[in-house]
Amino acid sequence: MDQQSEPAGVIAAQHVGAMRLGIGLLQGLVAWRLLELAAACFPHGNKTHADPVWAQQHPTLFGILALWTALLPLIALAELPRMPWRRLIIYLGVVAAALAGLVAYDFWRTPMEGAGGAIRPCRSGRRPI
Repeated sequence: MDQQSEPAGVIAAQHVGAMRLGIGLLQGLVAWRLLELAAACFPHGNKTHADPVWAQQHPTLFGILALWTALLPLIALAELPRMPWRRLIIYLGVVAAALAGLVAYDFWRTPMEGAGGAIRPCRSGRRPI
C-alpha cells in the first residue's frame, strides 16, 4: 500500500511500533503510580504516617483513573494504525467520558461497605476495613 492511498493523518506503519512502545511504557508508569497511591493500606506499604490514603479519600477519582489506565491504552493501541489523529483523540475522549460515567454510576449505585456508606480510612500497618 503506497502512501498516496492512505488517508491523511493516519500514522505510517513504521511509526506504529514506536508509538505502541511509548503507550505501553506510559501505561506502566501510570499504573505503578496508582499502586503507590494505594500502597499504604497494606502492611508492606512504604508510608509510615497515619494519614488517610489518597485512594481512599477519593475513591471515585481513583476508580476512574484505574479504569482509564487499564482500558484507554488498549483501545488506543487497537485503533492507532487505523484512525486519523483527530478522530482517535475524539474517540478516546468519548470512551474516557463513558468509562468515568460507569465508575461514577457504580459508586452511586453501590454504597460503600463497612461504615454505613462512609469510607473509613485505613491506617498504615493495618489491613483495610
